[in-house]
Amino acid sequence: MKTRSPKRFLAEKGLDDAEIDRLLQELPPQVPHVPPRTYPQPPPSNLPNLLAGSLKVLTWVAGSSVTLLLMYFRFLYPRLARSYHARHALQTHRKNLLERLTSSLANLKDTQTAMFSVLPQPDPSRKHSIRTVTPSMSSPSLAKASMTFRI
Repeated sequence: MKTRSPKRFLAEKGLDDAEIDRLLQELPPQVPHVPPRTYPQPPPSNLPNLLAGSLKVLTWVAGSSVTLLLMYFRFLYPRLARSYHARHALQTHRKNLLERLTSSLANLKDTQTAMFSVLPQPDPSRKHSIRTVTPSMSSPSLAKASMTFRI
């Protein structure tokens, strides 16, 4: 079809068939030829090397993680567990001692209340002053008695 169009065009311009065929043979071909492959082959892929390197790194990370976990559960975790249990036992013991002290103080309070109820009560109308109880130092017999008294 491409050859008919130029023939038809040249025929319309007034050229005869011999001239049209000669002119069409002189024309260079319209479709360019595919050049031969002269470029070099692509280098081999680095993907296997990258995967191998990634696998090595992953292996090192996994191995070090396992080692750290082993050390933690072998050495550190038992100490932490013993410390926790010791603190818990100490807290329980402290709580029991505090409960015993509280009950002992309650018993002491009840006993003191029962014992003090038997004692005579002070007279609220009489004022208790320190001067009436404290002897004067002017009398020698009282001074001598106060010196021999030891607490």
